[in-house]
Amino acid sequence: MIRFGLIGTSEISEKMAQALHQCPKTTPRAIYSRSAQKATEFAQKHRIPCPCSTLEQLAEEVDAVYIASPNSLHCEQAVFFLERRIPVLCEKPLASNLKEVNRMIDTAERNDTYLAEAYKSQWMPAYAAMKENLSSLGRIRHVRFDFCKYSSRYDSHRRGEDVNTFKAEFSNGALLDLGVYCLYPALDLFGAPKSVTSSGILVPGGVDGLGCTVMTYDDFIVTMNYSKVSSANRQCEIQGELGTMTIDAISTPKLVEITLNSGEYKAYSPYTEENDMVYECEAFADALERGASVDGVSFRRAFEIMDRVREIVGIHYPADEK
Repeated sequence: MIRFGLIGTSEISEKMAQALHQCPKTTPRAIYSRSAQKATEFAQKHRIPCPCSTLEQLAEEVDAVYIASPNSLHCEQAVFFLERRIPVLCEKPLASNLKEVNRMIDTAERNDTYLAEAYKSQWMPAYAAMKENLSSLGRIRHVRFDFCKYSSRYDSHRRGEDVNTFKAEFSNGALLDLGVYCLYPALDLFGAPKSVTSSGILVPGGVDGLGCTVMTYDDFIVTMNYSKVSSANRQCEIQGELGTMTIDAISTPKLVEITLNSGEYKAYSPYTEENDMVYECEAFADALERGASVDGVSFRRAFEIMDRVREIVGIHYPADEK
């Protein structure tokens, strides 16, 4: 049983606490918040034995840690635990930029400690169906992955209220918060592109409200649309010369449909746990059991692209200067 510590008391941490209870190999042992009162309230609500108000306290209680703090804090907090040989499961995005990612990877490798990103989609049953049936489409020609979801906090931001969700100092925005859900599947399924182009719209606060990135390969393109200031209702697609695959949601795939030019139709809708974060908990526990090492190649490839996109669009974070 892997005893987890959680950093952050947001809604995503609540869902993770429930998933850790549900996964047979894990249990939530401790919760950290700078506010001792918040830590205590969270611990009582989610049956967690140890509320902590310092990272040092948390490190003494756990076998692994889940980080769900603001993006700009991911690197420093991850390094703190990796230096203590405590494995880290860090929410997306892993860090603010490639420089921070390199530091995190180097620290994990130097201490022979596992580092993973809490990208749940790749472990969900429907994602496996995507990969297994990709070859039935023939030569791939066009891929369109969208994740556009109107932020519940954008109205407050427009009114001039102090909203962390749209602040460059916290290294957030549409690309890092939502675009990663499009980027990682593309890189996993198709590898590194030959070239990357992008455009985006900045909102007050210095972050991108929406963007469109196109990755070009030898004989096909991948188009990624992501937005926190508008919502999309259409499915994602992988178009091949023999047919088309549609995915209900690239961030949380549950239904995969294939329509071939011949008229043949197939649908895959495997059972999916209501709390789909269970899959990443299981994958992380399995990785620790087999002694897996950090996937530095995938992380670096993704952040090379995201740094390039930010350069093109003009998205600058204070973390870039550290």
